[in-house]
Amino acid sequence: MIIVVDTLVKWNTEDRARRTCPAGITIGPSHAFPGGLGVWTEKDFEKDSIFGPLEGDLVDIKNLTQLTLAVQEGYAWQIYTDGELSHCIDGSDEKKSNWLRYVKFARSKEESNVIAFEQLGKVYHGTTKPIVSGTEILVAEEPQFYATPSKKRKESRKSTGEIICTKLHIDDIIPCDECAKVFFSGRALFRHLESKQAETLCEKLHERKLRAPADEAASPSVSQDVLLQDEKHFMCKTCKKGFASKKHLRVHELTHQTYPCKQCDKEFSQSGFLKRHVHLVHEKHLKYACSLCDAKFGQAWYLKRHMTKHSGVRTHNCPHCGKKFKRADVLKIHERTHTGEQPYKCKYCLMSFRNRTSHLEHTQRKHTHDFPHICSKCKKGYCQKRDLAKHEKKCH
Repeated sequence: MIIVVDTLVKWNTEDRARRTCPAGITIGPSHAFPGGLGVWTEKDFEKDSIFGPLEGDLVDIKNLTQLTLAVQEGYAWQIYTDGELSHCIDGSDEKKSNWLRYVKFARSKEESNVIAFEQLGKVYHGTTKPIVSGTEILVAEEPQFYATPSKKRKESRKSTGEIICTKLHIDDIIPCDECAKVFFSGRALFRHLESKQAETLCEKLHERKLRAPADEAASPSVSQDVLLQDEKHFMCKTCKKGFASKKHLRVHELTHQTYPCKQCDKEFSQSGFLKRHVHLVHEKHLKYACSLCDAKFGQAWYLKRHMTKHSGVRTHNCPHCGKKFKRADVLKIHERTHTGEQPYKCKYCLMSFRNRTSHLEHTQRKHTHDFPHICSKCKKGYCQKRDLAKHEKKCH
């Protein structure tokens, strides 16, 4: 195992992140994500070479505002301990971070040559194969344990489930309204609330047993299941699941609810995420401009995705027909034409769709009639802005 040491640069120095590159490492235009910067090797590196740790600001996970701002730039990493979020490292400030902030995700497992792993609460990158000079360093997107030379240490880490680290995305942040914990999926939040509810039910069950007469407590006809079932007076109309309080029922019902954007095909699990999306994407609060056209975006990730249109490189191949695509998400939708999968179900009728756009347009046209684009002269509504433009050109 070889430790690759960063170049020492004073903290809070201009362009510090670039200047910390160790010998044999340089920053240049990314090949994996055209339009962005990536990390390239200028010499060969052996397998099991260790880079890092990633430097940056520690983010308080209890402060949702601070956490949200940290992930907007796309340089925040989350550290999990025993399945729960421990802390986050934000590398967005170039004066406080180091060169590891520029390492891009690989587009496939085969393309990756390093993995991210945690050691003492810090994020390191370790090479999984020899890397020759002139190669872009790309980290595997799936978090995993790093296979160190010590088998005993590796088994110890797996047995304790000590921790993994992964890149933090802005739409992942879901706070619990009852405590200070933060979760990264609606399902995880719901499990957390269910566990809190179970604790409450156990306490009530214990109290009822203490208050019950001795002959009733000893009677086999009074089971724990019956007592617990008596507490669940509030039923979900969608899935028929019971809850002990109306508050927990309302929280559960949020797992069935989505907030669609009226201006595009995106849907969100919380209204706050929808408001932030509209603020960044549709209300022209855009600070990331394309250098090749007039397009502007509210987040760096959208600019990177947009740059694939200019590159002309199609790296995502359909395994069924061989057709090539520029983006993985477009390929995923195309594959459904072969598999027949239609994951988007209409909640008003029995129809289902392959993609969100068709699902949203169907809902607007057939059920809600809540069109995002309205003609100013005749008040006719349209799902797409281009359809409104055609109408205005033809009729007015």
